[in-house]
Amino acid sequence: MSYYSLFNFIVEGILLIIVGGLGVIGNILCIIWFSTKKVQKSFHQLMLTLAVYDGVYVLLSVILFGLPSLNQNMFNYSWFNHLFIALLPFAQIGLTGSIYLTLAIAIERYTTVCHPFFKLSHSWSSTLYIIPISMFSVLYNIPKFYEHKVEDKVYFDENMEGGVNTTRT
Repeated sequence: MSYYSLFNFIVEGILLIIVGGLGVIGNILCIIWFSTKKVQKSFHQLMLTLAVYDGVYVLLSVILFGLPSLNQNMFNYSWFNHLFIALLPFAQIGLTGSIYLTLAIAIERYTTVCHPFFKLSHSWSSTLYIIPISMFSVLYNIPKFYEHKVEDKVYFDENMEGGVNTTRT
């Protein structure tokens, strides 16, 4: 095993799964925490939505990139290639939503801290942040659903023993 293969196995396989597992657990705890708040402020709703987007991205990253690093033959299976191209756009939606929700939280915190009287005189709902970001995240990533395709080719050798050759493009 080369150093690159060993490094890839350790970092993308083992460490990604461990850190990703901790991230999924942390996001689940954040979802529980922010959803059980009695007073739902704009900040709490933004953090709840951010935890959902982050959880989706981290979980799909572990499935799509961590597991294949542990088993190099995963991309030889037709079912995994079909699963990969179906889940990859949702991971991208999670990443896009996470990035822009982080920006929205920064803007919300800035107005709360630096301009408290503006915040008191203008009651902005968190839906003014969440709905446009969610719509943008989905619309921006629609082309990702059409980027890849899987071709299953059935073949037979001279002994009439067959198999399926799967390629992902």
